[in-house]
Amino acid sequence: MKQNKTNYKENLLTPGQKSVFKALLQTGNITEAAEISKVSRGTIYRYLSEPKFKKVVNDAQFEMLSLAIGELQKAAHEAATILINLAKDSETPASVKLSACKVILESGFKGAELLHLEERLSLLEEAEND
Repeated sequence: MKQNKTNYKENLLTPGQKSVFKALLQTGNITEAAEISKVSRGTIYRYLSEPKFKKVVNDAQFEMLSLAIGELQKAAHEAATILINLAKDSETPASVKLSACKVILESGFKGAELLHLEERLSLLEEAEND
């Protein structure tokens, strides 16, 4: 069975750190993680001051966030279609149409801005590598 990056990195931790690691991912909160893992908040702060532990936690949080973003991206097309249909439907109340149009425009502008920034960043990276 193939291990993902998080499981591999988790194996670099002590048993106590693994418990805290899992609790931090589960709760996202130091106080609650301390209760679940049955260690003090001070111990968690000490673990988090260790570069190896901090990197494992950060990498796992980034991986979780990436998965969540992927799920949102899958649903984005359907959501956009729903918004467009609401805006076009003659039965839709004006306030709902206004809200739908606002979301469509804001999302469109934000998406265009992100694409533009990505393009500029790529050009800067290429120039730096030349």
